[in-house]
Amino acid sequence: MGAVALAYASGAALNPLAGINFPYGTFFVAALICGWWAGLGPGLTSVVLGAIIARHFLTGPGSRSIFTGGDIVGLFFYLLISSVLIVLFDRLRSARSRLEAQIDHLAKARAETAKRGDLLDLAQDAIISLDVRGAIDFWNKGAESMYGWSAAEALGRSPHDLFRTESGPSFPEIRSALLQKGAWQGELIQTRKDGVKIVVSSRWALKQGVEPGPQGAGNGSPGFLEIARDITERKRLEEQLRETARIESLGLMAGGIAHDFNNLLVGVIGNASLALDHLGPGHSERPLLQQLLRSAERMAYLTRELLAYAGKGRFVISLVNLSAIIQEQAELLQAAIPKNVYLEFVLPPVPPVQADLAQMQQVVANLVINAAEAIGVESGTVFVTTGILDLDESYRALRLSDFPISPGRSVTVKVQDTGCGMDAATQARIFDPFFTTKFLGRGLGLSAVVGIVRGHGGALEVISAPGRGSTFILYFPAAGSA
Repeated sequence: MGAVALAYASGAALNPLAGINFPYGTFFVAALICGWWAGLGPGLTSVVLGAIIARHFLTGPGSRSIFTGGDIVGLFFYLLISSVLIVLFDRLRSARSRLEAQIDHLAKARAETAKRGDLLDLAQDAIISLDVRGAIDFWNKGAESMYGWSAAEALGRSPHDLFRTESGPSFPEIRSALLQKGAWQGELIQTRKDGVKIVVSSRWALKQGVEPGPQGAGNGSPGFLEIARDITERKRLEEQLRETARIESLGLMAGGIAHDFNNLLVGVIGNASLALDHLGPGHSERPLLQQLLRSAERMAYLTRELLAYAGKGRFVISLVNLSAIIQEQAELLQAAIPKNVYLEFVLPPVPPVQADLAQMQQVVANLVINAAEAIGVESGTVFVTTGILDLDESYRALRLSDFPISPGRSVTVKVQDTGCGMDAATQARIFDPFFTTKFLGRGLGLSAVVGIVRGHGGALEVISAPGRGSTFILYFPAAGSA
């Protein structure tokens, strides 16, 4: 009814101008609705059908011919306005469809980007994106966990400056390699936010759509991608394996030499003793034979130290109370060190351990003498302390992984000095045979200690720093209660 009213209102408005009735109003609205919902083709079809139906069925009997001037003007305006509006509606529909498609595509792209971002955040490796200037523009959770900086702190900064990279090529060198070859990988030493240095395996690549080559820098390179993995622990384990293999090879060599040397000394000492027995007390050659025997006995002691270092010494195992034997040694130990060094003992009751008494005495004596020599000519103190520790697997794996000790209750012996301390390079070599930082070395002191400790299924830990003294801690499995 509204459309019919609109048709008659339009006809009434146009009638004075055209001098005719205007029967196209109703079909004009119908054609626009059809064009809006169905499209260009159906809309134009409805315009033509509307014109035919309006002329033949709605003009009434006695109307003028369709070719008269008034009808031609009305038909022309009807066809023109309807067609133009339907074409505009069609373009609006097409534009709306394209806009909806773009919105849908953008929503899917955002969802895909969010999905990829979530996947990148699940990676434990640091995944970093850099723009062409080398500034960070993406920083995943793995990077945050590995380096300590949040994304807000890292974005916009250069990774080489942020991590204070110490070894490896500079960023311009890496960038040049990327633009030439498309990829670069290597190991870098970097510093985390908390100041801890880490070894990083770093792999770089150009972002998609960038072709490597001499002109790469001038082709609008959008940036670079880096994946970094913390390999500090792996490098430490590799170094530990190499050190273990080195010690084992030295031990095998020392054990073989000691056995052969000891067999030769048996003949030397035996024949020298027999010759000494055949000479009278005042014979002129007797002092020479006595000197020979003393030298041979010192060489025999050296072979015992070599065997101890190799872990092949002969042990007489019994239950030994370490606090008790150290207390018995106290006076001898004080006499064996310079007068400017003082000994302090803290020896609470501890459980016994399965050990060779003489070997335990040698271990304590070697450590105390080494600590006293580290103090030098200045006055200082050596602290000798025993204790009990419930050794768990995490503690053992972190600090004692080089030794065969098992988790459980352990008896500890701590020898601590107030001497000059050691740097990392010295600590790495102190257990090597005949290595010394003093002008005159003392043979296999600390090397023998390591061999004896290993032979008893124990462990040894060293804590030292330049200017802060040194602490040697022995761990032996407890064999009973205190």
